[in-house]
Amino acid sequence: MRPATQEEEEFLEMEECMEEMLVDILVECKLDEDNCRPPWPDVTEEAEVRVAQDCANALWEGSGYFKPDESALQPGTAGTDSSTKDDINSAFVISMPPPNVTGALHMGHAMFVTLEDIMARFWRMKGRPTLWLPGTDHAGIATQLVVEKMLASEGISRQQLGREEFVKRVWEWKEK
Repeated sequence: MRPATQEEEEFLEMEECMEEMLVDILVECKLDEDNCRPPWPDVTEEAEVRVAQDCANALWEGSGYFKPDESALQPGTAGTDSSTKDDINSAFVISMPPPNVTGALHMGHAMFVTLEDIMARFWRMKGRPTLWLPGTDHAGIATQLVVEKMLASEGISRQQLGREEFVKRVWEWKEK
């Protein structure tokens, strides 16, 4: 048997850390593994939350769960006649379009991102090649078009305003 690599040793340490935290939670909640239900303890110490988050994130990072499986990017791995929803080798992909700035953030935004995250993690933990590719609107094109239409209704073009004033108007529109 070969000796463990440093990366493997670190991962084992993270697993131990998570197991210890789970035991601490179960003891504090007066629960056992068969009856792991609320009431959960109130987490009042911000430091405790940070330690728990750091440990959980390190475990996920070490496990490779955040790393997309490149086979999910290969043509023909999903949606073909030969792959079924139960086929462990078929890829599970969530590819989202770019978001639009529609004003203030609300709970719906958080809910949909959370649901996408849950689905991706679920299939990844079941062993499926998984890729969750959230959309990014790096250029703000949809927002620019909305603001340009608003300006057109005022009889102004973005070129007439100039870059600085146009950017200022975009932020004003976004913040209203």
